[in-house]
Amino acid sequence: MNEMRKNVKIAVIVPVYNGGKFLPEFLECLERQTMKDFEAYFVDDASTDDTAFLLQEAVRANEAFHYMRNEQRHGAAFSRNRGIADSESEYVLCLDADDMFAKDLLGQLATTAEEYHADLVMLERKDFSSDRLSESDSVRRKNAFLQDDRELYVKVPFQVKEQPQDFMLRCQNATYDRMVARSLLDEYRIHFQDLPSSNDVYFALFSMFAAKRIVHTHTFDVLYYRRLHSEPDRISNDRDPMCAYEALYAVKEALQKYNMWKECCVHFWIFALDSLEKQLFVCKREDRRRQVYQYLQMEGLQKLGVFDDLYFVKLPECYKKQFARLGTAPYDEKCFEDSMTFHALCESRMDKIAEIFSYAQEKGLKIGYWGVGRATEGFVAAAAAIGENVDYLIDNNREKQGKSVYGMTIVPYDMVAGQADFIIISNKQYYDEIFRQIKSGREDKQVLCIQEYLYSGCRLEECIR
Repeated sequence: MNEMRKNVKIAVIVPVYNGGKFLPEFLECLERQTMKDFEAYFVDDASTDDTAFLLQEAVRANEAFHYMRNEQRHGAAFSRNRGIADSESEYVLCLDADDMFAKDLLGQLATTAEEYHADLVMLERKDFSSDRLSESDSVRRKNAFLQDDRELYVKVPFQVKEQPQDFMLRCQNATYDRMVARSLLDEYRIHFQDLPSSNDVYFALFSMFAAKRIVHTHTFDVLYYRRLHSEPDRISNDRDPMCAYEALYAVKEALQKYNMWKECCVHFWIFALDSLEKQLFVCKREDRRRQVYQYLQMEGLQKLGVFDDLYFVKLPECYKKQFARLGTAPYDEKCFEDSMTFHALCESRMDKIAEIFSYAQEKGLKIGYWGVGRATEGFVAAAAAIGENVDYLIDNNREKQGKSVYGMTIVPYDMVAGQADFIIISNKQYYDEIFRQIKSGREDKQVLCIQEYLYSGCRLEECIR
């Protein structure tokens, strides 16, 4: 292992398990960084492929790289904690060895952190497929940042308590989209939990709550590219919702310990609802899912402060309603299969949803709602409450096409491209991809990202592209 340099600006912490397939690209991204005041700590979690060879070669060639190996597999949380403990730097950035990033990633982070003396610096990331980062993906977005996201970062620096109550839903919550000051980690003993899944929740979530000076990089261009893939020999796909609960409970205890609960509890509860419903939804073991669901109803939600906490009255009614649903609905109703947080969002913005239909009727437009997933029912229910409905439900997933939901048949876009003039995109994650597909057919199509519109303070016309 190379000798550590003192007073390094950024320590990049990288846990690796059987990452040989992707390491060359990752190492190249690090080597071409324009900012050189960093060190990288690779923690090999007992890999059985050529990871050790690749990393040892990289360490020999670059004095800023360090290699350490776990003799038996401990997981990403243990490895990250080990890397952080062994490093010395002003800031810590935890990355994943199968991802890629822009050459000015560290430079953008360092410049912003220095200007604002930040505790935490956030950045923009984008997902790409497991095969490769295509040329179109690698072209960094300019002026494509959605308005509701821009609104979150108007004030610099800021604290979570100064942000909208649903802020934690709207910002990204991971380890690779933020750089954290070591002083913050040391002051509050922030670490990665030893859990089979959701082991990064405590680190990512509590650091946000604890930070007094949060900023976003000066650029809203994409700096980090997260690889989407599923390789059972490298990562766990069996998400245990109980791990998510344990992580959330640890965050609650820390907020109370450090006297942050009163100011942050509403932000925490809204995030907790979203986190729990998602983890219940993705859990593959039916018996485990039922067990955790019943535990939440019997005592888990109450231990998180839901219903009985002194400050629960501060939670908006639309979220109270969804917590009541989670706390009382029979398991077989599987209320978590629809996004309860999106239900709450739609209910709280009924006036904006009504404006969509008024606009379409005034312009004589047929509405297509693109994306039949967890966020669909919330919008459809809100529309039905005001006596409205979309004209088409669109989804390019062939397994969904032809099925009837909410009294409508799901159709592919090509079937209704000539009739649907106004397309509402339900999933913000895929907005760019869907937008390009729509506009490549007819530039005059009107497109709306529903989450951008509902979250932002903008008028409808300002969000239509």
